[in-house]
Amino acid sequence: MQEVPDLNWMEPGHPLTFIGHQETGEKGNIHTGARPPWLIKEDEEVGSQQQIGPSYEEFLKEKEKQKLKKLPADRVGANFDHTSQTGDSWLPSFGRVWNHGRRWQSRHQFRAESGEKKKKR
Repeated sequence: MQEVPDLNWMEPGHPLTFIGHQETGEKGNIHTGARPPWLIKEDEEVGSQQQIGPSYEEFLKEKEKQKLKKLPADRVGANFDHTSQTGDSWLPSFGRVWNHGRRWQSRHQFRAESGEKKKKR
């Protein structure tokens, strides 16, 4: 077994340097018995109570903008006014297929209006 030399760090010529005791000021740490930060109540904290980041309402507005950015501008319903009021008796119009006649009749009527020729199978 090797003998370990007894080094005293206070001896001159030793590679370690003593910096001095560091004072932490008013705040304590775990060694001084201070209360941990997660147990300090909000009203006991010293400092500014400024809000960090946007408010919840601003966040929701920005989130909605980001969602709308992803959608194409010429999509169906893009110009719909969501603030308009409608009565209880209002029903949507689903087009010719549900309003009048059979589906094949409305398809033929649509082709006739658009000037399309009949498809050959």
